[in-house]
Order: sequence, then C-alpha cells, then structure tokens
Amino acid sequence: MNIKFYGAAREVTGSSYLLSLDDDIKVFIDAGYFQGPEENLLKNDHKINVDWSKVKYLFLTHAHYDHCGRIPIYYKQGFRGKIISTEPTREITKIVWYDSLRINSHKGTPIVSKPLFNGDDVAGAEQLFEVYDYEQKIKLDHGITAMFFDAGHILGSASVQIIFQGQAIAFSGDLGNTPTALLNNTEVPSPAQYVIMESTYGDRLHDDYNHRREILKESILQVQKTGSTLLIPSFAIERSQELLFDLNNLVESKEVAKLPVFLDSPMAIDVTALFNKYRQFLSPEIARHFSSGDDPFNFPNLTFTPSVDESKSINEVSGPKIIIAGSGMMHGGRVVHHLKRVLPNENSIILIVGYQVEGTLGRQIQDGAPAVSIEDEIFEVRSQIKRIESYSAHADQNQLMMWLKSFNPLPSKVFLTHGESTSLEVLSALITRDCRIPVTIPKLGDQITL
Repeated sequence: MNIKFYGAAREVTGSSYLLSLDDDIKVFIDAGYFQGPEENLLKNDHKINVDWSKVKYLFLTHAHYDHCGRIPIYYKQGFRGKIISTEPTREITKIVWYDSLRINSHKGTPIVSKPLFNGDDVAGAEQLFEVYDYEQKIKLDHGITAMFFDAGHILGSASVQIIFQGQAIAFSGDLGNTPTALLNNTEVPSPAQYVIMESTYGDRLHDDYNHRREILKESILQVQKTGSTLLIPSFAIERSQELLFDLNNLVESKEVAKLPVFLDSPMAIDVTALFNKYRQFLSPEIARHFSSGDDPFNFPNLTFTPSVDESKSINEVSGPKIIIAGSGMMHGGRVVHHLKRVLPNENSIILIVGYQVEGTLGRQIQDGAPAVSIEDEIFEVRSQIKRIESYSAHADQNQLMMWLKSFNPLPSKVFLTHGESTSLEVLSALITRDCRIPVTIPKLGDQITL
C-alpha cells in the first residue's frame, strides 16, 4: 500500500491523494482545485500520470472547491470510477461545479488559456456519485470497506476511514471548528494505523464565540453610526450561513438595528436552501428551528440578490448596509465590485471571516497592504480592516490535537497536509512531543509506502 500526494502538500489548497492498495486498485481521496497565485492556478492544468482504468473510487470528503474542483478535470482525463460521498456533499458539489463553469472555467483565464473542463465533463462526473450516510459501512469491490464520520466542517463534510487487507487509513478531510451552532461535533474515524490530517490552524487558537459576536455587533453599530458599509467577503458554504444565523440573533434580540442586509452570492443562496432539506445533518438546535417553522437564516431587511442586476442595485441603497458577498478570499466573484467602492471609504469596514491563502487579494488586504490592484486598477486601502478567526470552519490547534488524541489506539504514523509551513511545523512538533507519533510532512508529488 502506498500514497501519492497530488495536492495540499505544504500548502492550503488543491487537496488530492492517491491511495494505491495494490498494483491494480487505486483510490483517490478528494480532487481539489488549486487556488491562489498564478503558479498555483497553473497546477490545475497538469495531467495526472495515472492509469485511470485502475482508479476504482474517489472518496470526496466535502464540497469546498479546494477539495472537489478538479474532479471534472480528472473526468476529462479519463476517470470513470465511483465518486463516494454523503448526499449533501453530492448536491453542494454540483452547485460548486456549475458555479465554477459559469464564472470562469468554460471561458479560461488569463493564466490558463484553454478551458480545463466543460459542461459535458461536469454532466459526466455527476453520474458517478454513490452516496452513503455517516457511520454506514461501505462495502466495495476488491475487499475494500470504508466509513464516513462527521467532520463538523460544512454541511455533509466527512472524514473517511478505509480498510484493506487488515490495514486502516484515515483521512481527516477538513475538521470543523466545533462545537458550532449549525452542525454536530466532529467525530473520530478510529481506529487507523495511518492518518492523513489537515493542519490549517495548527499554529494558533480561535477566539471564543462571544468575542466574535461582539466584533460583529460593534462593526454593525459603527457603520450604522457613520452611514457606511460593512462588507463581509464570505465563503458560500457554511460561513455565509453562520453569519446569517448570528445576524438573525442580533436582530431578534434587538442588539442592532434592522439595517439592510444583502446576501450577494448565487452559490450561497442555493446552498442556504439545502439546510432545511438536510435537517438530519444539522445540530439539534438548528433542526428545531426548521421544525417549528422558524427559518434561522432569514430575518427582516435581509435580501437575496441572485441576479447580476440585483447585485448592482445594492449600490443604489443609501445609508448604512451590510453586504455578504463571495468570494471569501476576494480573488473573484461579486465581492470584487463591492471592494472597489468600499476600500477607498475610511468609514466603511471590511470584516475578514475566513482563511486567506497566500497570494490572494484577501491575504494582501489582511496583511495591511496600503493599496491593492483590482482588475488592473490601483485602489488605496482606506477602509477599516477587521478580522474574526473564530468564524473559520477549520479546527484550531487545540481541536486538532484533541481529535488526534481521541484515536484508540493512537495511530502509528501521521502525515500532515493542508497547511502553510509554520502551521505544519508547529503542529508536527506538538504531535511528536505530546503523542510520540512519527510525523511526515510530504511535498507535492511525494509517494510514500505505508
């Protein structure tokens, strides 16, 4: 048995791992799109050197683009195995693929000149899904068994345990920042001799929930006083719904005024509608809201703006307002045209609530750049920049360590992925010291025998 790392190796994007169970049976875990600077985007165009006839399965841990976005590319290259996922992951993945196709994939980009996949590739990949519930034993051909465990990261997200000929290997996927209001707590895919584990926040801790609520509340009160805009660049899946839930609570408790709030992301709007459909994947609190007829993601003065014209009309709304817009890293989507208006305004606030990959516009703004280039035009950063890390859907250092220490028995070996250098090194040292488990930090393209 060996594993080859096709992404998320010493970086936080492009998750994809090829598990070779023997010479003729190969299994992918995730196929994420590389995001960020030019050199990352170019990796998406690399042809995977694999005999696709031997790739029987692709386990998809969740529907974020950096975990599912290359599946249509793999399909174009020849993948015809089964895609194994939870049902919400299948539905959200389809939304993500078609959104990507609509925005840029079918047009190409200045960096990647030709389309990397088309509508036929997406339609073909759609037909390959086979869905399973959490903790349902998955019996596959060739003596492979597997099981999904709730990762608590986004709706339908999972860690996966794969067993072949008595050897068990676990892939964390992305682990959630639990406990959270929307989802159930993270589960542990134990036992496993080998664990491939994310490390996004391996070097830091999140603020507590009350602190994040106070920053959100203070930001709203501030723009209300100055009559300006609170712009929240947000990921469409989970982050947007958590923001809506918190805004709903602040409005219902009358801690803030009923300012106009706009959810300006077609994908976030589509994903929000799925939460009511999949109540069994939600926390008991959120499920009770839906069961009682109370939509926890809707409140007075909230407007969904699915069309381009509706998005543009937000600019005509005078006075204080709140805009939640994609993309979360500010490297595309509708947030771009809002940034052009908000960045030069010293009374406006940009509230960063998610991880910003190195090389993205969001990372430049987060790191305090005095001016940034947007669509070949320079904009001075005069607006206030605030940050709330506890809105992250990723586990922090303590949560990552608690998850690993919950394996019984502890794994024989850990491979750390999906992290930048500092996070990887700090978490590796902590695991070595506290758990006495050998840790490997693989590079892109590494192949390791288990």
